[in-house]
Amino acid sequence: MFNYQKYTTIFNKSFFKDRLVRFFLLASFLINASIWAILGWGVRYYPESMPLHYNIYFGPDLFGPWYQILFIPGLGLCLLLLDFLFALYFFKKNGLLSYLLIGFALWAQIFLLTASGLIIYLNY
Repeated sequence: MFNYQKYTTIFNKSFFKDRLVRFFLLASFLINASIWAILGWGVRYYPESMPLHYNIYFGPDLFGPWYQILFIPGLGLCLLLLDFLFALYFFKKNGLLSYLLIGFALWAQIFLLTASGLIIYLNY
């Protein structure tokens, strides 16, 4: 039988009551959702093969099918979930490490949002 009490105690921890943690997690999830939206909106106009990477010296240097561009938000979501789980585990033991992990997740989402926006902008 499924034990609901085990999972409700996880969400009642002080980890989720911390304002900084809630802000970083919410911002990270919103940015990741916007990456999915930007790429979903921008990819629909591309043919089967599209530039996936740009080099400032040579221009586009990696081409592939359009669906490979969805690797960017997928990677961001995986990083976010892993950082969240590690931060949840380390919160009681080392709060600073937990904050650093959540902060890294937000930083990574901002970086991936910038990369996604530039790929869409440069492909138009």
